[in-house]
Amino acid sequence: MKKFYYLSLILLLFFTSCNASILMNNGEIEKPGKIEIYEKKENYFSYNGASHISATKSYYKDKIIVRWSSVEGADFYTLEKAVSESEDIDQNFLVCRRISETIEYTCYIDTEDLESGKFYFYMVTAHTFSGKNGEFSKLALGTIL
Repeated sequence: MKKFYYLSLILLLFFTSCNASILMNNGEIEKPGKIEIYEKKENYFSYNGASHISATKSYYKDKIIVRWSSVEGADFYTLEKAVSESEDIDQNFLVCRRISETIEYTCYIDTEDLESGKFYFYMVTAHTFSGKNGEFSKLALGTIL
């Protein structure tokens, strides 16, 4: 019986000492460096736009492949597309529409509403799941055969 009493006392002291730090921190368990890791993740997203964006020109009859470099810290990308009769156009007058909300990779194959003789302009924006947005990329020009 004494052994059981001593064993119970040792276990009680052990669990009390392990839980003392939890009680002193209002029940929150803190790991060393937790705050530093969180702050680095908060500032991890690059606000620069995707660089090296390109689109295929007169290579396929039914699709344009758009590629861009990844943006450090981005969780997904959105791609916008504008159509023009001419390749020489002031980009301030382009009317872009969003193609897709969640592109997870740095490549997109556009097969929607493509016509020969028209010019398609693309730009991409990087986003994080926490709601941060990057800048728009430069325009990439694509055409079909």
